Amino acid sequence: MHKRYKTLKEIPPRNYEGYIWYSDKDKPEIVNGSLPKEPEKVFPVEGMLYDKEEKISLMIRHTDELHIDEFDLKRLENDAECKEESYYAHRLGDVSKLKLKQIWQPKKDPVNEDWEYLSMKALVFVGFEK
Repeated sequence: MHKRYKTLKEIPPRNYEGYIWYSDKDKPEIVNGSLPKEPEKVFPVEGMLYDKEEKISLMIRHTDELHIDEFDLKRLENDAECKEESYYAHRLGDVSKLKLKQIWQPKKDPVNEDWEYLSMKALVFVGFEK
């Protein structure tokens, strides 16, 4: 379903749109193109990056350790139902909304005679709405 990275340096260079919020800043840094050089002695608290051409989304979060998950939407969209939603952005300058794609996958419910229902497999960033 996805890859995991342990550091920002492991992330392949691509043409990203998104943001990274570093621990020493009061607002996120907008990314438009390649990733910025990681500052010393700080760490990313959160981030969302998307390469539109390759349909690769990265979700970055820090919960006592850094988690970087890469999602290949070309594969996910073939395996599941998708629904795109927009959410208001805060502290992102000209960006009015974040676009996120809900990835839903059918599952069987053993309690209800194996009837299928949709379960959210992932929520991934797919760019800005300006």
